[in-house]
Amino acid sequence: MSVMKRPDRSHRINLFLAGAVTCLVVGGIWTALRLGGGAPPERLAYRSVDGADLTLDIYRPVDWRPSDHRSCVIWFFGGGWEVGAPHQYRKQSLRLARSGLVCITPDYRVRSRHGRETTPFDSLEDARTAIQWVRARAGELGIDPGRIAAAGGSSGGHLAAACASVPAVDDGNPPTSSVPDALILYNPVVDFDIPFVVKRTTTGQRERLAAIAPLHQLNAPLPPTVVFHGTADAIIPIRTSEAFVQRARELGSPDVALISYPGKGHEFHLAGSVARREAKESIKQIEGFLGRLGWVEKD
Repeated sequence: MSVMKRPDRSHRINLFLAGAVTCLVVGGIWTALRLGGGAPPERLAYRSVDGADLTLDIYRPVDWRPSDHRSCVIWFFGGGWEVGAPHQYRKQSLRLARSGLVCITPDYRVRSRHGRETTPFDSLEDARTAIQWVRARAGELGIDPGRIAAAGGSSGGHLAAACASVPAVDDGNPPTSSVPDALILYNPVVDFDIPFVVKRTTTGQRERLAAIAPLHQLNAPLPPTVVFHGTADAIIPIRTSEAFVQRARELGSPDVALISYPGKGHEFHLAGSVARREAKESIKQIEGFLGRLGWVEKD
């Protein structure tokens, strides 16, 4: 895969989506407020930026051992690169841990908590680093380094998809791979040419963002991928996921599926508890997807 030079910081984009981000994060914030209970995951720092640690939470099966070689799902929370927190995917992580997987929920830089100069480029850099950190320590974490999926919704789905499709930054040092072995995406941002972004950006800003738009940067087959999207999503139109899946298939991706949810809007899987019908169904779909890959080790 080719590499992308680090963008000049003078071109880093102040997150112009602040006005629209409220629509993107309502579901995620509501879910975060409702989550609670269960054993706490282990929290470890995976990098330090400007003197502050970024951490990730690790959810393990009850019979986990350090010598295991478990499959792993790394969940990136949504929030428009503006807000959000790792516990957004706590319930999904607990559910998949019961199926024998290790789940990890990293924090990453967002504008509300890490400064107004924070951009999606920073968030993507953190996401890559989180995957690299996990893969480099797979032996300590009881994880198979060749069975690491990236997952997420909305802007978190963007980060997961971008790790698989956007050329990595060339810093002169050959890194541990940040490319995931599978993708699980909920209503992901794969293209910034969507109405709510167009209304709030200049042409120049969108041209710079295209450098990290999975739809535009995808030039090789994807790993096994499942995409969930509501047909009534007014924030991220389903046509963008349709185009992304079509592009992936044209490039020879052998296992890419789009599962649509008729009449459902943005982040339908987070607007309540995981017991909600659509959320529960999508988790079963994920378990089936991972099972077909041979990643699920126990019921």
